[in-house]
Amino acid sequence: MVSIVLFLNKFGIRCLVKNVVAILRIMRERLVNSLSTVYYLIGSFLINTIFLVVWEYYSKNSNQFRFLFSSPTLIYTAFLEETLSGNIINDFSQTAFEISLSFIIGFIIGFLLSIILNYIKLFKIILTPYLFILNIIPIFILAPIVIVWFGVGTRMRVFIGFIGVFLYIVNTISRSFSKLNSKHMAILNSISSNHFKIFNIYILPTILDDLINSMKGSIRLSVVGIIIGEFIASQNGLGRFILKASYFFNMTQILVGVIYIIILCFTFEILIYFLQINKKTILSWFI
Repeated sequence: MVSIVLFLNKFGIRCLVKNVVAILRIMRERLVNSLSTVYYLIGSFLINTIFLVVWEYYSKNSNQFRFLFSSPTLIYTAFLEETLSGNIINDFSQTAFEISLSFIIGFIIGFLLSIILNYIKLFKIILTPYLFILNIIPIFILAPIVIVWFGVGTRMRVFIGFIGVFLYIVNTISRSFSKLNSKHMAILNSISSNHFKIFNIYILPTILDDLINSMKGSIRLSVVGIIIGEFIASQNGLGRFILKASYFFNMTQILVGVIYIIILCFTFEILIYFLQINKKTILSWFI
């Protein structure tokens, strides 16, 4: 009986020591990670502060430097003025609408075409040469043709953004389909003839990561397409705002427009990141 008690005490102490050591190890790792994050933030803050101070110093002491690069204080003041006046907000809304529209249409049509090419091999044989040609040329050299087709309005700009998104999605998702395990597909086809069910159960979960990653690349192409379209012909939009500022060599206004484009791109990146961290919820809608 005494030996049993001693054994339990010894065993219990060992377990306790192991648990304490494990907890201390976890706390140490979290502390190291926290300190690394703090050091990173402090370092980034100091570097950016030094950069802005040096930029401001040279801008105040050199007219040529200020003409070429503006200054942080001028950009900040112009940013507030344009925002409070509401003019650039209208341009921002117009560009955001055109980017969203071109991205949604290009993504949906590109994804559907990728599925068709995967299931119907004849279409793949016919369309592959055309898709290859469109992928190897800078798509924006087609802008003059698009202007003839759609004029110089919103449809022209949306179509330019659509082309970039569409081709990128088709190219990326088609490669994802080629990675599917043929043995798994054969087994699933032998079990069920319902292609929609097989797509939801196996294909969509397999390609979902590539699908979300393709959104990141395609949204950038949409932004580039819309901005170039606004450079070519537009009455409003961030591209037009930057172009008008360049006519007067106003670097401050140009950089304000660039900051708004960065804000727009960052917003889309956050939305895509939200989809990425909630992909299990998305899959639950289909499975």
